[in-house]
Formats: sequence, structure tokens, C-alpha cells
Amino acid sequence: MIKRALLPAAALFLLSLMGLSAQTPQVSTPEVSPSPAADQADTAQTVPVVPADVLSPPDERTPVAAVPAKGGTSEILNVFNPVLLGAMDKIPGYRPVPVDMENLPSDVPPGGFPPYVCPSPSMTGDSPYAMTGEVFFDDELESWHLRLYLWRMEGTRLIYTDELVAGNGEECAEYLPGLLQWLFSWLDEPAAAEEAAAEEPLAEAEEPVEEEAEERDTPPPLSPAEKWLYLGVRAGSSLRFYTRPPTNLFYERGTFDFYNISAALQVSVQIIRLLAVQAELIWTTDYASFNAIRQSPFAVRADPFKSQSLMLPVSAKFTYRKDSLMTALFAGVYFILPLGSMENTTLGGIFSYGLTMPLGYTAGLNIGMKAGPGHLFLDIRWAADLADTMKPDRTIIYKRSMVSLSVGYEFGLINKNKN
Repeated sequence: MIKRALLPAAALFLLSLMGLSAQTPQVSTPEVSPSPAADQADTAQTVPVVPADVLSPPDERTPVAAVPAKGGTSEILNVFNPVLLGAMDKIPGYRPVPVDMENLPSDVPPGGFPPYVCPSPSMTGDSPYAMTGEVFFDDELESWHLRLYLWRMEGTRLIYTDELVAGNGEECAEYLPGLLQWLFSWLDEPAAAEEAAAEEPLAEAEEPVEEEAEERDTPPPLSPAEKWLYLGVRAGSSLRFYTRPPTNLFYERGTFDFYNISAALQVSVQIIRLLAVQAELIWTTDYASFNAIRQSPFAVRADPFKSQSLMLPVSAKFTYRKDSLMTALFAGVYFILPLGSMENTTLGGIFSYGLTMPLGYTAGLNIGMKAGPGHLFLDIRWAADLADTMKPDRTIIYKRSMVSLSVGYEFGLINKNKN
């Protein structure tokens, strides 16, 4: 009886063991074969292996064929291309689809087309858009140059192209999202903008073509290397012209002097792409030596007028920065604050008296080149008082104008396109 009672239990136990053994293969981990991307990394250094966490899984976003950038060295490309893919993957509504450069279609030349030529549909597949680029490191200027091209595959039309200049790889990664957002914003523009961006399909182009798009309602953004705020210092000298009224019979009417030095601090706030407002604080000296007539025209001596003052110019400044060069035009008005009294040396001794100094206007030019984090520049300007410099009793001393030459250094503080 006991044996008969144990038989059903043993049978159930065996069946359960069989069921577990049958299910075991379903949960075992299958053997994973090497991915094609890993094989490509072994055979070509210029085609980077994109880490699995760089790109999001396929979704409903619009695909954009991402052709690996060309130019430079393999080390630069292996750093830049994954950064570019990761930044493209964060553009809302679009996802990058890397193009396999190791298995190109037969209609594509070895290595693919130049970056300024639209890739063929056989490379991009079903992607309606494509991104190409070129990158190199300028050893002389110590800067990265990255130019990207955004294409519409229908009709092989260039939508827009722009360039990024950065001092190092960290700046490149920081500014790249802003450049991509700017490029992808053109996908919302009307077709007329694309017609202006490219004169003809570029499938047979042999040289890079600088494309110009129609003027938009809003101005184009600043270059990624530009800043919100610029500080600068400079020092120099000036040739000053002094004139006196014809009613004064004791001194000759005009003179000029080189013995005038200045030192300045300047601050510029970049409002839009080219326009800034600049304020300056300039310490300067005046040394006006007039010939004084004594008793006869042959008895003359120079009686100098010496003073110090602060000039406070406020100017509109139009600045253009490209790679390592900087040029600027500016114009504005200035206020003057006397520093102490004016000294006048005559035959009768040295006299000191207060003075009032007028408003004036100024205009000039800056020319500079990149040096370290900022620009070393030459400042050339013209300035003239709008009225006379006077004593407190309204006696006219002189009216002045000047040509100034100084050397300075300017650097930016806050990134304009920082995200």
C-alpha cells in the first residue's frame, strides 16, 4: 500500500524535473557574435567606433544620415565623430544614422565624396537629410576648424553650411550643440532659402563653394567663439592740435605737441552679431606749448599749458572676428573730467587755475590678431572737443583735437552661445 501511494508522488517529481530541464534552454544566454562596427575599427583608424550609449534606440524621429567627417588626423577624427553623433542625437525631432564607410555602394568612389559634395542616396538610404563635415587642427593658430554641411537628399540640395572655430577639444564639444541647433533650424525655412543656399546641385562639384542664403527675418547667430563681454587695456601717445581765439594778442593762434601719453581700460558688451557698445576710461595728459609774444615779434618764448584729465568715451563698435583676425570700427562721444588744476609757466612764474573741459566726439579703427586667449590690437582714432577749454572766469585757454595711436590687449569673458 505504501509503495502504491508513493508512485504518483514520484511520477510528479520526475515530470517536474523534466519540465525544468526543458525550459532551461529558453533562458540561457545566446552566444553574441562580434559586431560589424568592431570589425571596422580594426581595419580603419579613421572610422571611429561609436559607443553603444552614444546613440538612442531607433524611434519616430526623422533620420539624418551622418557621414563621418574628413580631414585632419585619425586621432582628431576618432574624437570628433563620436562627439558629433552624440550632439546630433540630442537635436529634438532628429536622430543620426551613421553611414558605413567600409561598405560603400559601387557608385561611390573609394573613401566617399568630398564633404562639400552631397552624398549619394545609395549611401544615405531612406534618410531625407544628410550631414557631412571637414575638420582640421591649425598648429600655427592653435585652433580647431570644423565646417559642417546639411543636405536635403531630395534634389541633392545644400540647406546650409557653417564653421566652428575653437581653441581646443573641450571648446569644440561645448560649442558644437549650438552650431548644430543653428544648422537644423534651417530645416524649418521655406524652400526659397534652400534655393539661395546653393546655385546648382553639387554632385559634380570640384571646389568648395561658399554658399549665401537669403537674408532672414532674424540676424544669424554669433560665431561660437564669440563672447557676451570683452575687457581690454591699452596705452599709447597722441599728436594733439591746440588753437586759440584770434582775439588773444599774447600767444600765437595754433600749436601741436607730441608730449601727450594715455592709458585706457575698455569694456565692450556684444549686443548682436557685429554690434557692441563700448565704454572706456582713459587717463591722458595735455602739454600745449604756445609761443608767447613779448614787446616785439622777435622776443618770443614758449609758455606751456600742462594738465591731466580722464576721458570717458561711449561708442558704438562694429567688430568682425574671423579665425585669428579681428577688425573693428567705432564712433561715439566722450566726457572729460579734469584731474587737478592746469599749470601755466610764464616769464612771471608758474600759475595754477581750475578749468572746465567740454564734450567731444571720436571715431577710429582697431586691427588685431589672436594672441593667447584674446587679441593683441592696434587702436587708431581721431578725437576733437566740441567747445573750448576755459578758466573758471570763462577765459578761453584753447580748443583741441588729436590723432591717437595705442597698442592694447582684449579678451572675452562670457561665451555667447554657451548651452
